[in-house]
Amino acid sequence: MQSQFRGGPWDGVSIDAPFLPDQVCLQTLDAEFSYEPGRVAGRLTDLAIRLPEEAWRLAQPAGFAWSPQGISVEGLSMRSARGEILLDGTLSPAGEQNLALRVKQLNLAMLSALIRPKAGLKGTVSADVKIAGTAAAP
Repeated sequence: MQSQFRGGPWDGVSIDAPFLPDQVCLQTLDAEFSYEPGRVAGRLTDLAIRLPEEAWRLAQPAGFAWSPQGISVEGLSMRSARGEILLDGTLSPAGEQNLALRVKQLNLAMLSALIRPKAGLKGTVSADVKIAGTAAAP
């Protein structure tokens, strides 16, 4: 595994890790971010995850931000040979919610490998999820 920190102490990070058979592996993570008291924001420019049966890659750069007011993701698009995950919007502990998630042909065995390897999930799922309204009444 190789890692590199660019610029200031927390200006950006790049990690490359080789694929290990039969394991979940973060192959590449490249992000630029900034920190101010109470806020972290940045841009994810490369992400590759290798699973035993499938590889996922970031399709385009995506923005992200976190603060006590909420979490936002802008244009996150992950793709594999068979599927796609799109995430865009904002979630807030108090205030407006506006988050869209689209999943196309997500291999459930992948979810099993990530969260519960012995669950034995099989098949695929496609869904469109929209969270809107306020935190008190989503």
